[in-house]
Amino acid sequence: MSALARLKRAVRAAISANGGIDGAGATCGKARQTTGGWNNLNDASLPTVGDALALDEVAICATGRAPMLCAMAAELGHVVVPIPQAVGSHDQLVMQLAEATGEFGDIATALTVALADGKLDTGEEAAILLQIDEAQEALARLRGMVVSATEER
Repeated sequence: MSALARLKRAVRAAISANGGIDGAGATCGKARQTTGGWNNLNDASLPTVGDALALDEVAICATGRAPMLCAMAAELGHVVVPIPQAVGSHDQLVMQLAEATGEFGDIATALTVALADGKLDTGEEAAILLQIDEAQEALARLRGMVVSATEER
C-alpha cells in the first residue's frame, strides 16, 4: 500500500469521526465537493495542514485518536503519543500496564485473523498496523506515567 493510500485511509477515518463529508465540511468551512474529494480513495487531494488539525481535533474528541497525525508520523517512522496526565496512584500505573498488555492481544488477534487464509491483503495490513500503533501509544503512555511518578524529579 502506498503512502498516499495510507494517508487517504486516515483522512477517511477523520472524516467519519467528524460525522461524514457534511460534518467535515462544517468543521473546516469547506464545500461538500472538497471534503468528498478528500474522502475519495481515487482522488489525490488531501486536507491542508490547518484542515487536518481541525478534523483531527474533532476526531480526538470522538474517538480518542488523531488519525491523520498518527498516519503522518507513522510514514516517518514515528508514533504519536498524547501527553500523559500525572499519576495519582500506583493503581493507575497497573491499569495502564493492563491496557498496554491488552493491546498486544489485539495485535495477536489481528495477525491471526489476517493470516487465517494464508495471505495478507492491504486491509488486513492496515488493521495490524493500527493495532501496533495503539500498542506503541499505550506503552509510551505507561512510560510517561512512570517518569511522572518518580518522586526525585
